[in-house]
Amino acid sequence: MKKIPIETLRTFITDLWTAWGGRREDAALLADIYTGNSKRRMGHHDIHNLPQRIDAVKNGVIDPKAEITPVASYGAIESWDGHSGAGEISAMHIMKRACDLAEEHGIGFATVRHSNHYLSSAPYVCYAADRGFVGLILAKAGPTMGMPGQKGNLIGQSPMGYAFPTGLDPVMLDICLAYIAYEPLKLLADAGGSVPIHYGVDRDGNPTTSAAELLAGTKYPIGEHKGFGLALLSELLTGVFSYGAILDEGENDRPYRGMTHTAIALKTDALMDRETYRNRADELVKRLRARGEGLHIPGDGSWEAERKTEEAGVFQIEDDLLEKLNDCAKNAPYFTVPVL
Repeated sequence: MKKIPIETLRTFITDLWTAWGGRREDAALLADIYTGNSKRRMGHHDIHNLPQRIDAVKNGVIDPKAEITPVASYGAIESWDGHSGAGEISAMHIMKRACDLAEEHGIGFATVRHSNHYLSSAPYVCYAADRGFVGLILAKAGPTMGMPGQKGNLIGQSPMGYAFPTGLDPVMLDICLAYIAYEPLKLLADAGGSVPIHYGVDRDGNPTTSAAELLAGTKYPIGEHKGFGLALLSELLTGVFSYGAILDEGENDRPYRGMTHTAIALKTDALMDRETYRNRADELVKRLRARGEGLHIPGDGSWEAERKTEEAGVFQIEDDLLEKLNDCAKNAPYFTVPVL
């Protein structure tokens, strides 16, 4: 385990992405996203994912030089093509566009096809909330989730999230519609861990509490038909509206080109002034906290972890992750990045 100062890691990520062919402005954005998620101590969907992104560049899955181009627009609705660039860059682009559209129209909707994994929903919805908007983002990939009574994977697990501003910390939810996302499940499986029996079935369709067996089997949606129905809506708002892949279309292509994202933003001072909105949003949170002692509001844990990390000023990075990051730095094709 090694302590790495926050700004040292930010500089490292910026240099690393540039050394692998990315534009400097994209690299700075990626550094903000990865350090931001790492401050929240997610343990996945943060700096742990960066070596995978570099592998994706190396293997031709991600084009670090890709430019995002417009496809179609109508009023407050736009679609874009990410041309297989980094999912984080595409997702932030459409959230910025959704906010710009919402500033003009009261609501904004922007979708992008041909993207890649966008890490997690938090960076994009928090960007919207920081600008004073309600932000919502949805994502799709190939089918990775089933349904009780059916065999195999039927639909994507639909990562999604929202955030809205208050007078204090934003309220922020960052989830997928399966009971457990792939990466925390993989960590559990590697550690020989277990899961609740309702999370899904093994490869033979039998209920299991083994994380490893579930990883090889089929995950179920939260609330069964309820989560499944929301996943279907997500598929419509992403794959259909982006003119990207629909459901399982192209799921066996390698590399997979079917990832799409959709961002929606609402202007909080469209129907009232901003101070009135904030007072009402604060009242919503205040009343909810009063109804449950010690109630966890979505985002509470993230903001607490972020403050503790900023107070410490450093990240604790495990030796195996440090080795992977430094290997990425040493093997960069354009220039060598100083190791951590």
